[in-house]
Amino acid sequence: MTRYGQEFLPYARTIVNQYKEGSDKIDQEVTGFSTSVSVVSEFDIFPDILEFCAANPHYRMTFEEKIAASAVHQDLELNHCDLAVLLSGETEYSEFNSYPYLSDRFVAIVPQTHRLAERTLISLSDLAEDRFLLPTRDTVEYHIITKACQKAGYEPKSAGNGFTFMQRVLMTARGLGISIVPQYITFQMHDGMYPRETLDSISVLELSADIRIYANLYFRKTEILRPGAAAFLEFIRQKTQKTHS
Repeated sequence: MTRYGQEFLPYARTIVNQYKEGSDKIDQEVTGFSTSVSVVSEFDIFPDILEFCAANPHYRMTFEEKIAASAVHQDLELNHCDLAVLLSGETEYSEFNSYPYLSDRFVAIVPQTHRLAERTLISLSDLAEDRFLLPTRDTVEYHIITKACQKAGYEPKSAGNGFTFMQRVLMTARGLGISIVPQYITFQMHDGMYPRETLDSISVLELSADIRIYANLYFRKTEILRPGAAAFLEFIRQKTQKTHS
């Protein structure tokens, strides 16, 4: 950004904030919603979005998932969203305020026909000869999984990459490979989001190594959160406190 751009930026933010405030007031008159809140995330947080909307029907929620962290970061930086959820890795986003969203360990999902399906605890080295269904390359999750496999002494053999959590679970159930996913995904499986036959065709195995993934909820330092965004932040705070208590 040029010097002139830096000087103009505070005025631009003020204009955008006033536009949003005006839009909220018009929306309330037209739709009956008290305010709107927009969230962009690097990974699937749809179950939390559904839970928030069910508990707060007076807020209008918009949610978008983007694979590239840079795209999520840009949306927040340019004021295209109120809140952003980003996985933490080597990059930290100190230019934003943040609140811990997720700290979770990885588990393995294998088909019921897998040689290890009857086990409850395995080491990552036990999967050295298997083919992995992997997330998109150059994502934090991809690097965590591949780095953990390398630490276990091998490069993971890929059965394909670029798959969402749900795609990986469904493909594992069909015997197309094995998956390493955050444990919270296995809790979502029993919320009616996955077919019964899929759940009956897989085994969830704990890993002896404590391989973890983290995510933060980010918001801009330069403005006060709108009511809907503040309500979603409080919803996540309460949920994470219950999880840790």
